[in-house]
Amino acid sequence: MTEEDPIITSMAYLAASQDDVTPLLYERFVRRLPEAGAMMRHMDEHMLGRMMGDLLVLVMTPPDEIEPDYLAFEVSSHDAYGVRPEMFAPLLAVVRDAAREATGGYWNADTDAAWNARLQGICAAIDRVRAPV
Repeated sequence: MTEEDPIITSMAYLAASQDDVTPLLYERFVRRLPEAGAMMRHMDEHMLGRMMGDLLVLVMTPPDEIEPDYLAFEVSSHDAYGVRPEMFAPLLAVVRDAAREATGGYWNADTDAAWNARLQGICAAIDRVRAPV
């Protein structure tokens, strides 16, 4: 029997709470980081949905399983649009916070620790693939 992944479980709660989590997550992200809203103003619903889908897959992927070349491509692509590396952490935190709200009583100290470790791992992976400035 495999151990339950609290990230996957809490993401399942989030998915069950909304028909589409994309608008909720982007709205909260823009509230947290208003300058991001201006950067995304030109994007249509399809593009926002695709980008959120990629982000959610990233969140559900253990950091040691993230392909560095893929991550480097994404970081570089976003850099071309003015996205600074420090903007990723608030977006990841929005996903975590929404998952926490959706889980109700499921969320506990172990879940919180797993999320914190996952987000720190993703941010560390982003830092590793960034081109030297």
